[in-house]
Amino acid sequence: MKRLLTISTVLWIAWIGDINAQDRSISGKVSAQDDGVSLPGVTVMLKGSVTGTSTNSDGEYTLSVPAAGGTLVFSFIGFLTQEVPIGNLSRVDVKMGADTKQLAELVVTALGFKEDADKLGSTASKIAAADITRSGETGVLNGIAGRAAGVRITRSSGDPGAGSTIQIRGQNTITGSNQPLVIVDGIPVSNSTFQANSTLRDASAGGQNAGVTQQSRLNDINPEDIASMQILKGASAAALWGSRAANGVIVITTKKGADNNKLNVSFNSSLSLDRPNRYHPLQDTYGQGSGGVYNPAAANSWGDKIADRSGEADVVNRDGQRFEAYNGQVFYPIIQKNATETYRDEVKKEIFRTGTYFDNNLSVSGGNDKGNFYLSLGDLRQKGILRGTSDYNRTSVRFNSQRQFNDIIRASTNATYVRSTSNRVQRSNSVNGLYIGMLRTPADFDSRAYIGDYYASATASPIPNRQRSYRNYLGASANPIYNNPLFAIKEQTNFSEVDRFIVSSEVVVSPMKWLDITTRGGIDSYTDRRVTNFPMWTATASGLGSFEEEMLKETELNFDAIGRASKNFGTNLTSTLIVGFNVNDRKYYRLGGTMTNFTIPDGPLNFTNSIRANNEPYNERSTRRMARLYSTLSLGFDDQLFVNLSGAGEAGSTFGSESQSTFYYPSADVAWQFTQLPALINNRILSFGKFRASYGVVGIQPTAYQNATTFVNATFSDWASGLSGTGYGGAFVQSNRQGDPELRPERKTEWELGTDLRFFNSKLSAGFTYYQNKIADLLLNVSTAGSTGFTQKYTNVGTMENKGIEIDLNYKLLDRKDLSWNVFANWSRNVNRVTDLGGTDNITWVALAAPPAPWLK
Repeated sequence: MKRLLTISTVLWIAWIGDINAQDRSISGKVSAQDDGVSLPGVTVMLKGSVTGTSTNSDGEYTLSVPAAGGTLVFSFIGFLTQEVPIGNLSRVDVKMGADTKQLAELVVTALGFKEDADKLGSTASKIAAADITRSGETGVLNGIAGRAAGVRITRSSGDPGAGSTIQIRGQNTITGSNQPLVIVDGIPVSNSTFQANSTLRDASAGGQNAGVTQQSRLNDINPEDIASMQILKGASAAALWGSRAANGVIVITTKKGADNNKLNVSFNSSLSLDRPNRYHPLQDTYGQGSGGVYNPAAANSWGDKIADRSGEADVVNRDGQRFEAYNGQVFYPIIQKNATETYRDEVKKEIFRTGTYFDNNLSVSGGNDKGNFYLSLGDLRQKGILRGTSDYNRTSVRFNSQRQFNDIIRASTNATYVRSTSNRVQRSNSVNGLYIGMLRTPADFDSRAYIGDYYASATASPIPNRQRSYRNYLGASANPIYNNPLFAIKEQTNFSEVDRFIVSSEVVVSPMKWLDITTRGGIDSYTDRRVTNFPMWTATASGLGSFEEEMLKETELNFDAIGRASKNFGTNLTSTLIVGFNVNDRKYYRLGGTMTNFTIPDGPLNFTNSIRANNEPYNERSTRRMARLYSTLSLGFDDQLFVNLSGAGEAGSTFGSESQSTFYYPSADVAWQFTQLPALINNRILSFGKFRASYGVVGIQPTAYQNATTFVNATFSDWASGLSGTGYGGAFVQSNRQGDPELRPERKTEWELGTDLRFFNSKLSAGFTYYQNKIADLLLNVSTAGSTGFTQKYTNVGTMENKGIEIDLNYKLLDRKDLSWNVFANWSRNVNRVTDLGGTDNITWVALAAPPAPWLK
């Protein structure tokens, strides 16, 4: 027995020794080759075996391998698979190069983390940075037009640098903004288009005031600095941003330096020429007047037939008043109209031109495995298709840097400065506008002689710089009623000068291989100085001149603290847990003033050139603060079924004081890769197939300062005139709009079903989505009974819904190393319906020179 025990002990020790001799541990880190960012979720397998693992949230892995070595296989969607012999190494670090054939499979989530799109059940459209720059557009929004199903881009005007609106999956609110939330390098930035007299509203719908369209702040981002862009369309993808995500989220990631131990220098220049696509057809058969009778002071263009005139020179009175235009022409009162000349083509040449777009960009980047940097300079000069005051200039500087201090701490900073200037032409239904004056002008009126000296009699002194227009053909009246189109584009100015800083920093601490803690903060601040000048003899202010100068300032501060833990429970269950906290503060400030009735027609453009009674200063302030706690749990089963659960709780300053203090936004999505089934693996036709479903709740914040009844400046006016308490030392009255202390955010609940398919080794891809959402607690200005002492109340009432279908198709006609050719198409349909107005018969918005007014009944 003793001998048997001794033999057993020796065998056990030998067996243990054999195990120790056969197995050893190997570790390493996997990162992206282009920017050095750690890659979590990379599959690491021992070739020819079932032994494997995945990298943690910091890109680290540890694997038990045979003492004899072998080969490690690193694979990750969107990157080229690598095989590395182990040999005697105890650590293998790998830098994976991007696979251009699969690059579209990686997306950036709303929190700024890279994820495998095939493991998500929510809908996101990725737009390549090269597609944006190739579009030749000055602004980011115009550059993505037509690139994603369910995403509608609408230009507010043809002005250089003018704002565009983006609408994702239809109308999501009635009184609020329909613009999506924009995230750049992990922090939200402004995409506002504040118009004059915005009165603290969210004027980001690309509206207009007095016929002028302003820039979209998203135009401040240089498309050449963009590395990737995702449009998160579904509520489940955007729900972590709570009451700012009902309109979707645009996630932009800017370029980083490459860690190739080289200094990389890039310069590109592009030139674009613009011509009007078509002109409005106008009649040139009849002259000025009405009822077949010529009348040079008439508003209509249905006078005598031009072809029936004699063709001789007009009979004029040279003994009285006259107009001497600065182009050399002289005009006298017409006694008999005989001339048959028309001036459509000549005037058109004076108004329109070939627009130019000249864009230059220089970038310098470099780095190594310890850090990298990216520096870019961009300069854009654009002139519009309208002569005169129609231009847009943008100069930008960006510096991005990243530093890996050790295995635990990594830090990065992104900073950009943008300066842009622009001039805009009056448009829309405005007496000062270009188009209303141009389209109303009869064919037989020569608009080229638009400015000059007016003489009331043969011996009178001249009145300089007088405007001549078709209803004021001698410039006799100080008020031309409607501006001559050439006066509108050459004499009036609408100048804007913007200085903007966007800075964000991020520190990532990885105390353990499965855990990293991210702190991220940023600031977006800009000032916009605007100067609007309507000189004397303009249609506005009865021809006595009008001037306005204002300064707008918007600042947004954002801070996030995020913990992210990844743990794999064997090869059949993976998990990632994210817990975060966010604080966001937005401030808006506007200071300015207007003056009318210039004391000296050509005097200095400041407020001393009019009497105090004709000066009106103004200032406005708005502050919003939000706090949000959020969490996401992602689970993967057998590498084919993926479930993502998330929730956010949010408190905000614009919520009613008597409403609940915190509102919750849950979401969930599931993705099933059915092609992982044994019967479909390695299918020659169907390369990949996924069914997905998602559910989410998102919201829209109430407008600031509507949860209480406020006092406003006492102003009383009718169509022709107004009376303000400002001119009498100040006077305030209670607002006629009643506040609501029970204000709640609008809440959109959305679900969607869809599938993603790829065929013929991913040569053909197709996506299909059906979605349906309901927006409850709509924020509306509801009419109230006069007995309450108010005319309106801003409150939650009514519901609205959207239903839609989205289809995306992409086919790779040619995919070689140096040449690729893709054909893509998308189609979408959205049906929007207002289902309830809370018993109100109708809700109206009345506006003349303000943004377009909707009407509901």
